[in-house]
Amino acid sequence: MAKIISDSGEVIHLVGDISAGINFDIDGNEYYFRSTAQGVQDAVSGAVFPGASLGGSYVLDDYGDNAYWAGALFRLKSDFTGTAAKVYRDGAGTVANIELDGDWLDAAAIGTHCSSNDGRVIEIGDQTGLGNRVMEISAVPTFGAKIYDGATTSVLTDPDNGQIACYFDGANKFWNSTDSTTVSQPNTITVVLNTATDSMTIYDSRQTNAHVMNIGVSANQVSLICGAVLSDGNLTSNSVSVLTGISASTSSEVWLDGSQTATGNAGGNSMIGFRIGALRTGSFDYIGYFQGCIHHNANKASEMADIHSKVNELVGAY
Repeated sequence: MAKIISDSGEVIHLVGDISAGINFDIDGNEYYFRSTAQGVQDAVSGAVFPGASLGGSYVLDDYGDNAYWAGALFRLKSDFTGTAAKVYRDGAGTVANIELDGDWLDAAAIGTHCSSNDGRVIEIGDQTGLGNRVMEISAVPTFGAKIYDGATTSVLTDPDNGQIACYFDGANKFWNSTDSTTVSQPNTITVVLNTATDSMTIYDSRQTNAHVMNIGVSANQVSLICGAVLSDGNLTSNSVSVLTGISASTSSEVWLDGSQTATGNAGGNSMIGFRIGALRTGSFDYIGYFQGCIHHNANKASEMADIHSKVNELVGAY
C-alpha cells in the first residue's frame, strides 16, 4: 500500500494490483505511478520511492496460516492496528506506545518521545493478533535494542535499505517472549536482519538445547543448530537479508547468496517460548540491525520463496 502525500497534506493510499500503472489527480495535478521491484516509481521523472508498494496485500494476508508470532518495525498485515513497538526513553525512564505510520514505524512519534535522549525498543507487538509479543525482562530496561540516538536526534536506519531499524550491540541485549508454552516442531523462522558479525544468535528458544537460528560457522555465513536455513536474499557483510530457518525439517540445505550450500542439523527439540537477540545459554549475543521476524509453527519450505518475495516488497533486501 503506497502512501502519497499531496502539497496540501492530503493522504492518499493506493491499493490493488495496479503494477501496470495508475493515473490520478491531486490538487488539480495529474500524476502517474507504477510499482517496480524497488518500490513505487514516478513514471514521468523516474524517481523511485523504496518500500512503497501498489499491491494491496502483505505477507500475513497471504501467508498467515500457522503463524505463531510475527513482529516487525514494518507492516506485516493490512488490517493491523495498535502498538507495533514500545520505546523506552533513557534518562526520563518513560515508555511510549508507537504505532505504524503507513507501512513503517512512526519515526516522528519516536523523536517526539525521546527528544535528546537515546531510545530503545523494549517490546515488539504481535501482528498475528495472538498476543505472543516479545519484551524486556527487567523493570529498568537495560536489554533493549537501540532505535533512537539522542545526540543526533534521529532514528536509526538500516545502512542498506535506509528504513527504520533497531540495533543490538551484543552485551546481553535480548527480548523474551511473553508466552512460555511448549511449541512443537516444525517451526519456520523468517527474520530480516543486517549483520557483519559471525557466530551470533538472532532467534532462540527460552529453554536449553533447543537453539533455532544462528549467524555463524564462518564470517557472513548462516548456520542453524536445529534445522536448515533457506534464503533468497544475499548475506554479505553489511547487507540486509531475509533469512528463513526451519527446525526439524527434511531439508538440510543452506542458501547463502544463491551459490553456497552447507548442511544443517534437523533436530527435533520443542521450543519453550522464544527470545530474540541472544542464545539461551552461552555468550552468543546478536550484533547487528533488526527489522522484523515471522514465526510459523509449520514447515513453510514450499512457500519460502513467496514469503520472502512479499516481505522484500517493503524491506528491499534483494
